Amino acid sequence: MTTWLPIATRQTWNRDGGSFTRAPSIICLHSTEGGSWPGYNAGADAPHFTINSKTGEVRQHTPLDRAGRALMHPAGTPETNRAGVIQVEIIGTCDGATASRYNVHYLPDMSDAEAANIRALLDAIHAATGIPLTSSVSFKQYPGSYGANGVRLSRSAFAGYKGVLGHQHVPDNDHGDPGNLPLSKILATHADTAPSRGETRPPVTQPVKAAPKPTATKGLNVKTIDLRDVNPLVKGAGIKPLQRLLGVTADGLGGSGTRTALGNAQKRCGLPVDYIFGPDTAEALLAGK
Repeated sequence: MTTWLPIATRQTWNRDGGSFTRAPSIICLHSTEGGSWPGYNAGADAPHFTINSKTGEVRQHTPLDRAGRALMHPAGTPETNRAGVIQVEIIGTCDGATASRYNVHYLPDMSDAEAANIRALLDAIHAATGIPLTSSVSFKQYPGSYGANGVRLSRSAFAGYKGVLGHQHVPDNDHGDPGNLPLSKILATHADTAPSRGETRPPVTQPVKAAPKPTATKGLNVKTIDLRDVNPLVKGAGIKPLQRLLGVTADGLGGSGTRTALGNAQKRCGLPVDYIFGPDTAEALLAGK
């Protein structure tokens, strides 16, 4: 099996989710909820691919024979990342409020050309893995797609699924991306309708400077605490004031309950749900919003 696609530029942090527990069977679509190329916490949360649907540029972060790291896998639950899932992040947002407030591309309104660019990537993944480009799930509009949304698969259904779905369908996850992505439009297009992007680029390894580790600080005097990187927070005291504000157990451990509560608070405040406790989130929480 081809593990690195020639249509993609290789950008890797040499971190993956380990070996698959079954052969690649699912293509899981995400939205980055931002307007630029993510750093994925120095690869700790990297998918297999990121695509800019407007330009057709694709970056591959993880080989196709190894698991990505973009799905939640709470302790004591079945594998998600390793369950034969090829993960694709699309630059843009599924949240209309984020799109209007921060001028981020709203993916449900994508053009035919954008759909064709995504289809070109899916065609390449299909050619390399054999994953069928079909889907039997419904994509719900955000924020109705968040949490217990009525379309999230059971663990057994997910374990037997083959085809294309979204993060909103993955069990033991609460994410709602990519919202009501026009999957029928994407699957109805063909790669040969995508705008020409010149000759195929060979994979070139790009050196990536590792992002600095979050620094634990006292109180709320903090620029950024990223809850996706838990270990440094366990050793510090910076997480407890945040947990008190969120009304969760102030144990300083920064677990999944804190992450979920922070995401809910950001959504309630009209902020991008990025699970990062930065200045805007701190200001909103301190104001009692």
